[in-house]
Amino acid sequence: MIEKLSEKLDGIYTEEGLQWAETYPMVMEAAKEILGESVAGKYLEKESWWWNEEVQTAVTEKRDAWKEWKRASEDNKEEARERYTSLNKTSKEKVAIAKEAASENLYSEIERNGPKIIHRLAKTRHRRSKDIDRIPFVKDIDGKILCEDEQIKKRWENYFNGLLNNENIREELSLPVLQTHPLH
Repeated sequence: MIEKLSEKLDGIYTEEGLQWAETYPMVMEAAKEILGESVAGKYLEKESWWWNEEVQTAVTEKRDAWKEWKRASEDNKEEARERYTSLNKTSKEKVAIAKEAASENLYSEIERNGPKIIHRLAKTRHRRSKDIDRIPFVKDIDGKILCEDEQIKKRWENYFNGLLNNENIREELSLPVLQTHPLH
């Protein structure tokens, strides 16, 4: 990696020293070529109940094709883009097929075990709608773990009452007395 960067930067030293305006684009180009470029974006929690091995393979191939396209030289850029576009379309089709198959399985399961499955789905949906996605554990004053929602709420109430309603003992600050002179 350092050798490639050194090759890119050869010949840019002048009598005045290193010219940053000329160096910066070369350093950035070398870094992109050697390290690659990430795509900025926000992580979204994705559904996975329909995900299968076929979808995983298709998405991995598509991701690899995208990386190849971005790293491709000008000669191969169009070919790499076409490959990526083709694999992207294929992966979308496989995702749609997998979702459809999983939905069909779910619907057939609901038809067989209706109330039980619907109750489980409703319970899961309710659990996900809560503010906290995991089971909360809080310790009381004595260090005992509280698990039930009412006990946890009561503990937080007591904590904030003590924090916000008790008078904090503060030391008096002794500030030096400033001598003021009349302005004339």
